[in-house]
Amino acid sequence: PDCLENVPSIPFFMKYLTWITSLIVLMTPAFGHYLALTDPIYFDQVYTREDGLIESMTSANLFFCFVICMYRVVLLRKLKASFFIAFTVLIGLGMLFGAGEEISWGQRIFHLTTPDILEKYNHQGEINLHNLQLGGVKINKLIFSQLLGLVLAVYFFCLPFLFSRLKFVRVLSAKFAVPIAQNWHVLLFLLSGITAAAIQQNRRWEILEFCGSAIFFLIFLNPKNQDEFSVTPSDSRK
Repeated sequence: PDCLENVPSIPFFMKYLTWITSLIVLMTPAFGHYLALTDPIYFDQVYTREDGLIESMTSANLFFCFVICMYRVVLLRKLKASFFIAFTVLIGLGMLFGAGEEISWGQRIFHLTTPDILEKYNHQGEINLHNLQLGGVKINKLIFSQLLGLVLAVYFFCLPFLFSRLKFVRVLSAKFAVPIAQNWHVLLFLLSGITAAAIQQNRRWEILEFCGSAIFFLIFLNPKNQDEFSVTPSDSRK
């Protein structure tokens, strides 16, 4: 995107990383749709399997968001208020938590045994919190599906609109170090989300999670309010 031309804090090659990542975001659900129609067994047992390529990439995207946040903490620690730095750390830790949860904190990779307390309350017997079931209530459905869905709707469809029109929203986003989605991020979110949601297989959610994580990586890499995360303001602010 042209918006990457005048962002001094992002290396030149990041433009191509953005294009490649965007293309992968569009192709992944499209190919998943094809597999679900032609070879649903391969779709379930290979393409979207636990700790497979899709799930691993989802975790990697969230981890890279964490890295970007920590990079900005180091870069801006003497230039920004403590509140801004603290929330950048907090957002980064949230991304790191999501990356760990996605792969059950490496349980299957390192062949870890599930602790008894999690074995009792985790309906999949895994080392993670999002599969907990307490009092018949699935945490994954309540928090990571319904609540997260509402948060994503506000973040993608309300916040960018309000950011462009209301000064106090811009002030708050700067204070709380919130990266704002650009219009093309929103469009990419819509296109990939609709394609993935149309797949007639239960494990389509793995593809939805991947697309969402990749788009967050793109937003963190180059948000609409990039100047707030840059040492040198862009030409539009000079």
